[in-house]
Amino acid sequence: MKFFVDSADITEIKKAKKLGLADGVTTNPTLIMKSGRDFKKTIMEITDSVDGPVAVEPVSKDFKGILDEGQKYASWAENVTVKIPITTPGLQAVRELNDRGISTTVTLIFSPTQALLAAGR
Repeated sequence: MKFFVDSADITEIKKAKKLGLADGVTTNPTLIMKSGRDFKKTIMEITDSVDGPVAVEPVSKDFKGILDEGQKYASWAENVTVKIPITTPGLQAVRELNDRGISTTVTLIFSPTQALLAAGR
């Protein structure tokens, strides 16, 4: 079993790692904004703190915006995974990013049909 910390709090993430409970991290722009910290600096500190994947979510809602942000985030660290909401533009971006060798994960899945769509990407 793998444990993923859902946080942007570096202290919390490091504490979870010491307990063996931080195989990776998932975060989102809202969590980072609430912390009052710089987005990129926070992501970089998180990626340096854990060995596993760090899921980083774009704020754009359209295909091109998601694609551009996803490519940018993936360039920041090898363990960045782009976290994309399951929308039509999101699924298009998942396919394109995966074709470019960029790791993705899909979020906001609320039905078996959505899960199947995400798995097929």
